[in-house]
Amino acid sequence: MCLNSMLKEFLKNSKNKKIVLNTAIIFSFLLICTAISSSLNHKNENIEQKSDNINSKSEYEAANLKNNSLSSKLKSNNQNSKKENKNTEQKNKAKKHIYEKAIVKPLMNGFRNKKIGEYGLIYAISSDCNEKALADLYFNYFLKKKLNYMVVIYADKSDNSGVYIIDGVINTDAKFNKDEFGDYSLGDTKNSKYYAPVNENTLKLVE
Repeated sequence: MCLNSMLKEFLKNSKNKKIVLNTAIIFSFLLICTAISSSLNHKNENIEQKSDNINSKSEYEAANLKNNSLSSKLKSNNQNSKKENKNTEQKNKAKKHIYEKAIVKPLMNGFRNKKIGEYGLIYAISSDCNEKALADLYFNYFLKKKLNYMVVIYADKSDNSGVYIIDGVINTDAKFNKDEFGDYSLGDTKNSKYYAPVNENTLKLVE
């Protein structure tokens, strides 16, 4: 039975007005206290809910921050990996031989009706034709192929300049003549430098 029903029933059956009045006051006070208690409980529930929401938001932000940190780390790792791959590619490129795309052509007689030997032809960037690369070319390709001579045309220049190699001599920065058949022969050598093989894989500049 609720408080209002109890109060009405008590007033109906009571004969002492003073007792009735006091009792009414007490019941009213109890009703007010009950209402206040209910309101406080409701507010506490709202506060707890807000607190839960704040905690959830904090957890979400913490998780988001962690994910961002992980993404940044993965991005940094990818960049480092790309950099390492690029360095590896550059190292591998440096290890390549300039004779990898060499062409062996027939050396014909003056009437071009008889093969009298063979020569090698390479197109290469002039900066790649350093002393070390030329030593590698001479010892590991030219001699092993037993060619009559070898021509290296600088691919980054338009004056048919390059390197001329015969047994015992490496002639750099020479000019070449190109005939109607696409064959090269040695031309102007006034600006050339001469190298001679000293021992295996070593060249010496001839002054």
